[in-house]
Amino acid sequence: MQTDGIIKILKSKKIIDCTPKEIIEKLSIIYMMIGLRPQHFPTQIEDQMLLTFIKKHFGHKSIDELYLAFELAITGELEIDDVKVYDQFTLEYLMRIMNGYKRWLIIKSREIVDNIKPKELPISPLTEQDKLQEIEEWRKKDSINYKLIPLYLYDWMFDYDYINLNDEDKIKLYSRAIKLRENELRNEAEMFGGDKTTYRNFMKMKESNFENITEDEERIINTIFKKISVFEFLKK
Repeated sequence: MQTDGIIKILKSKKIIDCTPKEIIEKLSIIYMMIGLRPQHFPTQIEDQMLLTFIKKHFGHKSIDELYLAFELAITGELEIDDVKVYDQFTLEYLMRIMNGYKRWLIIKSREIVDNIKPKELPISPLTEQDKLQEIEEWRKKDSINYKLIPLYLYDWMFDYDYINLNDEDKIKLYSRAIKLRENELRNEAEMFGGDKTTYRNFMKMKESNFENITEDEERIINTIFKKISVFEFLKK
């Protein structure tokens, strides 16, 4: 995406200033774009919950950024394990996409800095203080779902030597990542109309000690490994 296009999106109307109707209309477009079937659109009560959640956590974002995040997700431009909606637009799914978008925006901002004058810049590159502050904010959370942990936290913590794993730690965490992935696929397979093929293929790979692991599965397991590594640090 061109720099001018990104800047225009960032400068569009903020979510906090949008009416509920404007947000719902944008979400409806997103639902169709990601392949959510109409019978699985959120109910009126669920819409209200989504509105409250989105305004609370993403009110500072523009309404066009919300659309952009999902567009980038389905075109494979975000660092996300799985972008399938599985007939249910959950808060966890929303957070997964928006965390992936946040990481994308951090990287993209470096390109923007190189192409436009500072006074024209709508976003500021993250400083070391910004990164350490976000790490501290995550540490203060009362409860954490490891799936919601943004992947860039692992990179930051590794850079600042917060995460220092020995070989034994790596083996244990990688084994946990495999088990978590297996459970995730099993749960999806057991759903009505769930994806049983992916689960069967995964179990075949596991039985062969992952000698023929696919690039996608290796990437997903490595992502889980990094997230639970961060999770263990945050629990301390």
